[in-house]
This record gives sequence, structure tokens and C-alpha cells, in this order.
Amino acid sequence: MANRLYPFLFFHRRRFDRTVWLHDARDLLAFCEISAALAEDGFRYGGPLFNIPPPEDPAPDAPRRRIDVGDVDGEDIILDLTRAPLSDREHGGRKRVPRGWTEVEDLILECLGNVFEELSRSEAALRSWVRARLPREFADWGQIEFYSNHPGHILRTNPRDGTGWRKRPRDSRTTAGYLLRVEHLWPGGPGLLAAFSMSGDTTLLWARCLRTRFPELLSKPGFVIAELTVPQIPPLPTSLREAGEEQCEARIVLSAGPEIFAAS
Repeated sequence: MANRLYPFLFFHRRRFDRTVWLHDARDLLAFCEISAALAEDGFRYGGPLFNIPPPEDPAPDAPRRRIDVGDVDGEDIILDLTRAPLSDREHGGRKRVPRGWTEVEDLILECLGNVFEELSRSEAALRSWVRARLPREFADWGQIEFYSNHPGHILRTNPRDGTGWRKRPRDSRTTAGYLLRVEHLWPGGPGLLAAFSMSGDTTLLWARCLRTRFPELLSKPGFVIAELTVPQIPPLPTSLREAGEEQCEARIVLSAGPEIFAAS
């Protein structure tokens, strides 16, 4: 049997008491890009894993909901192509990703917590052992604050060495892309591949870059950070080419192997 891909799907925030429809899932186009790349390695689509948010958040110590992973095995990969809400409750602001409060979500957040101290729509702060691996040119990427408006460009950076914040020019069009690849999400279970940026559009462009320029990174366990310089997307593009994919610049800032997790 071929190895399978299972997208782990976050959803948009409930508005009032509106039902969450299954087609409301986030970042499905990014999944198309990554799944097309992994199809070259023999993976096929296995089916969606819905992380639908409940009408109200449960108590923090409440039992987590189970997700049906009966068909998922150790040769498969769970794909998370939405920035998971590691710190949204504390720093998410108006653009929080709603939690589903499921067991699999907790495991994904635990993996992300191995490399991030904070991760929300407005901020990404790396663990000390990850900051120590940053090249000198990007030492100030230890903590990044992003504009909260679309499309999430970098507002300022902080090397966390006591020198404080460094503000970016207002017209800077750079943001960050992240890739986390874990061999097994739980013992004997599937792998995890999480790839995201700070907005839906930049996540899609980052996924496109991974597919077309850096497909080798998708098969290697570890943690990757990229600097993305994104174009101004026109109002009515009819393709990613018209949206400026060829003008999107991507530079790998850090590519660390699985030893990065052992440091935690």
C-alpha cells in the first residue's frame, strides 16, 4: 500500500452560532501544492482530519476530543499547513486560529513547542537552542513581530541578546516561512509535516516555493526557516503566475536536522 497524506485541517472562527461547514477548512490550496510534491515520492491522498472548533472553548484541563485516525499508520504523514495556535490565547489578537481541542492538535502543538517559545499571528519567538543555530546575518530573527494586517510582513526583529528590537522599513515586503518535519507524531504513528507563513497568501506562496524550488526539504526530518520577499498581489489574479509566484524570493535562513529536537 502506498504511503498516504492526511491534511490536518483548522477552520475559520465561528461567527455567532453559525455551523462550521466542512468546506470552511483553511489553506486547502497549500495542501494541493505540498501533496503534489510528495506525490513524486509515492505518497497519495488518504483523507482529511477535521479539527473543527467547538462552539465554546473547554476548560484547559478538560479531556481532549479524539480524532478518527484509525486508518493512519507509521508510514503516513499528517500535513499541517496552517500556523497552529501555539500562543494565540495569549498573543493572538483578532486573528486567532480557533483551536479544535483535540488530542492530535495537542501533539502538533507539542512538536512546535520544541522549537518555538511563542507562535501567534503577530509573533514568532524561537527557543534558545534554535536561536543559537541562526547565521550571524539573521541573528535578530530569534524573535519576530509581524504586522497584524494582511499579508503579515515583518514589523521588527529582536536577537534576544539585550540589544532590543530592530524595526524594519515600512515598505519592506519580507516575511518568514517555516517548515517542521517530524518522523513520528506519536510512537509508531505517522510523521508530521507542518509548513506555514503568517497569512494564507504567504503560506500558499511558501508551499509553492517548497514544491518547485526546495522539494528535497519536504522529505528530511528537521526544522527550516526561510526569508520570503513577496510581491504585491494584484486585485484579480487568475493564476499563481499572475499573483507573482515568480517574483516571490525565498532564501533559506536555517536548515537544521533532527538533532535540533534533541537539544530540547
